[in-house]
Amino acid sequence: MASSHHWRAAVSGLALATAYLAGGTAAAQDAAGADDEIVVTARKTEENLQEVPVAANVLGQEALDTLVLDRIEDYLRQSPSTLLISAGPEYLSDISIRGQGGGRQGFSESAAGIYRNGIYVAGGGFGGRTFNELDLFDASRVEFLRGPQGALFGRNAVGGAVNVVSKRPELDAFYAELGASYDNRARINGEGVLNLPIVKDELGVRLAVTGYDQTDGFYTDVNTGENVDDQSFVGGRASATYAVSDGLKITFTGEVSSTDAPSFTALGRRLDVAGRAERFDPSPFERNGSRFGRVEIDETTLFLEIEADAGLGDLTIVGVHRDRTGGRFNDDLDHFLGFEDVGGSDLTVAQTEDFSRYGFEARLASKDWDSNNLRWLFGFDYQKSESDIATLNSGVTTVAALREIATRSDFTLEEIESWSVFGLAEWDATDRLTISFEGRYLDDQRDFLFRRVDSAPVPVNSSLGPATDAQSSTGFKPTGTIRYRLDDDNIIYARVATAFRPGGFNTGTINVDFLSYEKESVLGGEIGWKGSLFPWLDTALTAYVSDVKDLQVVTTISATDTTTALVNVPGSFTYGFEAEFNARFDLGPGVLSFQGSASHADGEFDDGAVIIVQGVTYDISGTRTNRTRDLTAVLNAIYRW
Repeated sequence: MASSHHWRAAVSGLALATAYLAGGTAAAQDAAGADDEIVVTARKTEENLQEVPVAANVLGQEALDTLVLDRIEDYLRQSPSTLLISAGPEYLSDISIRGQGGGRQGFSESAAGIYRNGIYVAGGGFGGRTFNELDLFDASRVEFLRGPQGALFGRNAVGGAVNVVSKRPELDAFYAELGASYDNRARINGEGVLNLPIVKDELGVRLAVTGYDQTDGFYTDVNTGENVDDQSFVGGRASATYAVSDGLKITFTGEVSSTDAPSFTALGRRLDVAGRAERFDPSPFERNGSRFGRVEIDETTLFLEIEADAGLGDLTIVGVHRDRTGGRFNDDLDHFLGFEDVGGSDLTVAQTEDFSRYGFEARLASKDWDSNNLRWLFGFDYQKSESDIATLNSGVTTVAALREIATRSDFTLEEIESWSVFGLAEWDATDRLTISFEGRYLDDQRDFLFRRVDSAPVPVNSSLGPATDAQSSTGFKPTGTIRYRLDDDNIIYARVATAFRPGGFNTGTINVDFLSYEKESVLGGEIGWKGSLFPWLDTALTAYVSDVKDLQVVTTISATDTTTALVNVPGSFTYGFEAEFNARFDLGPGVLSFQGSASHADGEFDDGAVIIVQGVTYDISGTRTNRTRDLTAVLNAIYRW
C-alpha cells in the first residue's frame, strides 16, 4: 500500500522500552548502527561486499530497520537493474534482473534465482517466483547478485539471484519486540519477535510472527459499492540453534503462513472484445463483474542448517522442504475473456495446485579465506519438486468461441529432479592480481503428464489424455574473474559468467507442437570498479552485456487459437550501466547517511524472433527487449542517533 508504515518505526518507543527491560541488548545493537564492513555471500562464503568481484548490493540490518519496506517491490527498488513484473494477483509476480525474465507463464520458472539462507526455494505457480511477507520478515540481510550466477548459485540465475538470510537465534541475549500500525486502507499490521537463550552460549530459540488484515481496498464493485480487494496474511517462524561444540552448530527452522487475497477478476480491468464500444469496467478502480475471484495459499517450510569444522575446511549443509497448497476460486471467466453479458455467458474457473520441494546443499570451503593466497570451495546440490495442478471451468454460453472453453477441465502433473556439482578456485597471482574460476555441472530431468476432459452432457472438447512427455537439461556452466587491486581501498575487475534456465511444458494446450519449450542460456560479461575515494564514501560502477540464446518468450499458438504459450526464439542481446554509492558522516549526536543507485539498460531481439499476438504475426527482430529501462534510480537519506 502507498501509505504503509514500517512497523518498527511506528512503535520504536515500545521496542526500545522492551529492549531496556531485557537488559538493553537490542537498544545497544540499534545504537551501534551498521558495521563498516558489509557482508555478502555472493560466492557461497561470507566476504566483504567491497572486496568481492561481483556486481552485488546488500540491504543490511540498518537499512531493514530504517527504510519503509513493506512488499517485495519496496525491497527490489533498492537494487539497480532490478524490477518486479506484475500480472495482477501478487502471487504471480516475477523478479527481473538486468532485463531477463520476459518469457513467463503462470507455472513457468523464473529467470532470477530465489534463495533463502543460501538454498533455492522457488517453484510452483502460486507464489513460486518471488518472496512472500514471511520470507522477508525478521531478516538479517537481503542480498542482490546481478548478472548470471550459474556457477555457484545454479538454478535459474540467468539475470541474477536474490538471497534472503533470516535471523538466527542469539545464544547470549533475551529480548522481545512488538509492533503494530494502521494505514488508510483499513489495514491493521502486527509483528512480534522473542529471542530466548535457553542455555547461555549453547542453546537458543527465536520466535517471530507477522501479519496484516486489510478490510478496505482500491477496487470497488459498481453494483454494490463494496471493495473487492480485501486481503489478509499471517505467518510465523520458530527456530532453534544448538552450539554442540566450538566446531559444530545446528539450526532448525519451521515456518507456516496463510494468504487470502483477490484474484484476476478483482484486479484486472477488462475491455469488451465482442464489438461494443463501452468498457466493462467504467474506470481503472471500478469493477462490473458478476463475481470476484479469491486466492488462498497455505505454505509450510522447514530448514536444517549445519555448520561444522571438518578439519580440511569449513563444512556447511543446508536442507529445505517446502509444501504449498494454493488455489483461486470463483473467478469470473467470461468477464476475464471479455464476454460479460454476451450470448448469455456465465462462466467460472477454479484452479488449484499442490506443490512440494525437497532440497539440500553441502559445500566445503577452505579455512582462513581472507588470509590464504589460494582459496577453494566445492559442493553438491540436489533438488526434487512436484506440482499437481487442476483447472476446472464450468458454466453456460451460446458464444461459439467459448463453447470449447466453457466445460473443459485440465489436469497436469510435473515432476522435476536435478543435481549438480560446483566449485571455486581462487589464486592471488601477485599482491595485486587475483584470478578465480567457478563452475557447475547440472543435470535437470522433468516428467510431464497432461489430461483434458469435458464435463458437458454433449462434449465439445477433444479430450486428451493422458499425454506424457519428458525433458532433460544438462550442461557445464563456467565463470572466470580477474580482480586487480589498485590500492588498499580500490579494486577493478572483469568477469565472464554463464547460466541457464531449464525448459518446461505449457499447461493448458493440447497442441503437441507447443507442448514443451527448451532451455535458454546466457553468456554475460561485466567490468567494474569498487572503491573509496574518501573515507566516508563507498562507490561501485559496473558495465555489462548479456547474450541470451534460445530465449523463452510468450506467444499465442495461432491466429485461431489464442491460448498463450512459451516458445524459444533465437535470442537477445542486452547491455547496461550501474552506479552505486554509500556515504556516512558524523553529525552532532548521530550519523547522517546517504545511499543511492542509478542504472540504465537497453537491448534488442536477435534476427528471426517471431511471435503471434491476437491472431497477428509479428517479427520482433531488432526491437527493444522488454524489461529494460532507460533509467531506474533510488536515493535514501537517513539520520540516526
